[in-house]
Amino acid sequence: MAEQTIVEKTMSLIVESIASGKYKVGTKLPNEFSLLKELNVGRNSLRESIKILCAMGVLEIRRGDGTYVCSQISPSFFDKIVYGLMLNLSSDEELIELREMLDEQTVRTVIEKIDEKGLSILKNNLDQMKQAKEESDMQRVQELDYEFHMLLIDLCENPFWSRMIKGVYMMYVKYMKREMFANMNASLALYHHTNIYNCIKNKDEDNVKKIVDQSLEGWKDAFSNRNERK
Repeated sequence: MAEQTIVEKTMSLIVESIASGKYKVGTKLPNEFSLLKELNVGRNSLRESIKILCAMGVLEIRRGDGTYVCSQISPSFFDKIVYGLMLNLSSDEELIELREMLDEQTVRTVIEKIDEKGLSILKNNLDQMKQAKEESDMQRVQELDYEFHMLLIDLCENPFWSRMIKGVYMMYVKYMKREMFANMNASLALYHHTNIYNCIKNKDEDNVKKIVDQSLEGWKDAFSNRNERK
């Protein structure tokens, strides 16, 4: 994994200070001299970091006043952070491990928050997927496969989690469009999604990890086969 540049490290320190509450949302950052001393970086690196964070919607420069932490951090901030994290993952195994962790936590959160309306929404998706599979409409099955995961994320009822996880899933779309992944998903999605639905409906927290791991076995095999062909 590539080592962070000085600018990236400076950006990370500023973001960490915002996350910890040291620099509060809507408040003014210390002046440049103080930041240079605090972060122990050069003026050019600091200015470039602030410039990038302003473009990401984290900071804003008020002419004649100073630099402030934005009152409402732009959703694009989460997208770019997620995108950067994904690009830095060094292997297919890490991509799979990341998805396992995120899917498991998503299912656990849904179990805690789900109501009858939410269960009905998931069941409707499964019914549509079953019909599409019976009609051999694999493209529709793939669409419903992706929709099922988006529904689970929305049912977590946490806008920050939703934004982050959907950003991650967008990175997986490129794999979903590859023939071997698409065919594998289409043939097994209904089975695995039904297991996930039953796990949620029965609030079977003890088997969440097992069911999520099983749902991704096909992905693991497909990645493995892809690497063997390289």
